[in-house]
Amino acid sequence: MIEHSRPWITDADRAAVDHQLISGMIASLEKTRQFERALNDRIGASGSIATTSGTAALVLCLKALSIGPGDEVILPTYVCRNVMQAIVTTGAKPVLCDTGDFWNATERTITDRFSSRTKAIVAVNIFGISAELAGLREHPYLIIEDHCQSLGLPKPMFGAAAFYSFHAIKCLTSGEGGAAAFSDRAILSRASELKDAHNPAGAMSDLQAVLGLSQLSRYDRMLARRREIAERYFAELPARMTSKIAEVASHSIFFRFPLCMGGDFDSIQSRFGDRGVAVRRGVDQLLHRLVGQSDSDFPSAVALFNCTVSIPIYPAMSDDEVDKVIEAVKAVA
Repeated sequence: MIEHSRPWITDADRAAVDHQLISGMIASLEKTRQFERALNDRIGASGSIATTSGTAALVLCLKALSIGPGDEVILPTYVCRNVMQAIVTTGAKPVLCDTGDFWNATERTITDRFSSRTKAIVAVNIFGISAELAGLREHPYLIIEDHCQSLGLPKPMFGAAAFYSFHAIKCLTSGEGGAAAFSDRAILSRASELKDAHNPAGAMSDLQAVLGLSQLSRYDRMLARRREIAERYFAELPARMTSKIAEVASHSIFFRFPLCMGGDFDSIQSRFGDRGVAVRRGVDQLLHRLVGQSDSDFPSAVALFNCTVSIPIYPAMSDDEVDKVIEAVKAVA
């Protein structure tokens, strides 16, 4: 079975981790600080703080920005439920919005949810596709960029904060882990104080950090491989399935490759499985359904949820595996 996603672990990764184990220095010390500095250079942040997960990183961002009870935070319904849970953890109220035509929320769907209690917006870049939300800076709300699936988008930070995940199947991995990044040094200082005083985000270990550093050192190769696989998919898969992702290809790192397919998802997944290929929905569930809100308020997200099938695309894939995925799509189409 070709997994839907798996990490690309090389001999260099294993050697880095082994060397750190031999050194005996595996707590959160110099390698973690080194990873934070390398990440800052990559993303253009004033500073970042490594955490135990992407969810913990978002909680730290929210607390550093003084977001809590009485505040509303807007986020799309089409995103991982952990994003909503992080907001709830702070005591703030998550306010869900619809998406546009290309899986991400838009400036219009977000501004439709503004209220007198709006304090912040989580700007999600789902599937590695830039949400193109810089225009939101015109509004007096704090913007927190979600880059858990989009590390490497060639744009500087435009929000007050950003968060990243380095889970096993994210853009790069440290096994587990995440990071909160900040554009303003005063907010960075507050985040550091919060972490030291209350430890709301936990700490990334040096053992995790050396794996992250090794992965980060070849991250351009990872991005290049993703694009190479995407180009094969565009060239060889039915255009009716790839037309939507093709429209946003110029601002995507191809963390995921979503196809638009009609029919029952469970049946489609089973037919792919029969051909040795694991596929998934774009997201496991729509958040508004978890909190009892009507589908009628989120028509675009519901339509995308019903038609999206995510096929494997990751740097560890071999050319033979890419061939097999292409053959499976053509057979299922």
